[in-house]
Amino acid sequence: MLETLIFSNQRKYVLTRHGLFWLSWLLFFTYIYAQKFVSIGPEVAYVSSFWEALIYMPIHIGMGYALIYWIIPHYLLRSRYLMAVLLMVVSILLAALVSHFFTAWFVEPLRVSMGLPNPMSNMFYGLMAGLRGTNTTTGFTGTIKLLKFWYQKKIENETLKREKLNAELTMLKGQLHPHFLFNTLNNLYGHIVSGSGQSGDIVLKLSGLLRYMLYECSGTQVPLSKEVLMLESYVELEKLRYGQRLDVSFTVTGVQDTHRVAPLVLLPFVENAFKHGTSQLLDQAWISISASVTGNELAFKVINPVWTESTRPADSGIGLANVQKRLELLYPNRFTLKITEGEDTFVVFLKIALDEAAEVPADERKPDSYEFA
Repeated sequence: MLETLIFSNQRKYVLTRHGLFWLSWLLFFTYIYAQKFVSIGPEVAYVSSFWEALIYMPIHIGMGYALIYWIIPHYLLRSRYLMAVLLMVVSILLAALVSHFFTAWFVEPLRVSMGLPNPMSNMFYGLMAGLRGTNTTTGFTGTIKLLKFWYQKKIENETLKREKLNAELTMLKGQLHPHFLFNTLNNLYGHIVSGSGQSGDIVLKLSGLLRYMLYECSGTQVPLSKEVLMLESYVELEKLRYGQRLDVSFTVTGVQDTHRVAPLVLLPFVENAFKHGTSQLLDQAWISISASVTGNELAFKVINPVWTESTRPADSGIGLANVQKRLELLYPNRFTLKITEGEDTFVVFLKIALDEAAEVPADERKPDSYEFA
């Protein structure tokens, strides 16, 4: 409600906040002016000061609105600094001069009628008194205007950053889905062509994985337990392709439903291991996968055999490059990624500082499996 009152451009909110500001301004100057005559009589002092503040208020309002609606937006915020300073000086001097004449025309007769001492009415003292009031007005209204402008720009910049981040993440996630689907459909095609009876199982598991990707990965985070279960389903899908010639070690420790991770951020590492480490040229393919959580830190490791240069695909590493971009966007300064290629093995080691949910909704708890229903 307070933010709406301060920043809304609706007429009722604009009038309300301006009315409250100038009412506060009137009370403030009433108190300031009254301090000169409190010793004479508080009641007379405050009544007189209220009328004096009311007399000077049109000058303060004119100066304040000239500053916030003309000088600041048209000159200062457009980097026309010299013109802004000149206009501000001229406006302050003009307001001080008008204040001097208001003192002579209205304030002096008011004080005489109430039996109070007259202000010094020569030009110098009148201008000095006027400058105090106009400078105070300039300081308050200008500061409020610039703080409001800075806050709005800050919100706009944060919104632009979020939109840019979401656009980049959407693009990168969009690159992951077709990449995974293309590889799996190739596997399915091979089984269909060879007349394998496992084609139905592949379709069933693929449907479950796609359902997870389409309906549960739309948010910024998912429970880590679900992500790990999805990886296990993916591994089972690949086992159907390779059969007995594939040896997979998949160990998971310390993963709780409260741990949360960006969706599909781990899959490319496993997918890369199968794509580039289990060639048909190998008599016995193997992959080692481990995921462990200590505190709120996830350690994820994937090891697979190294391809020879003659059998390395042309697009090798595209998936890893995409996921590294996602990690930089999602976990700035919160992850460590080490990729090591030795003579016989390719090792990916990832550490992520996870977020943790205080309570896990029922629909986010880990299911037993991802299967088509």
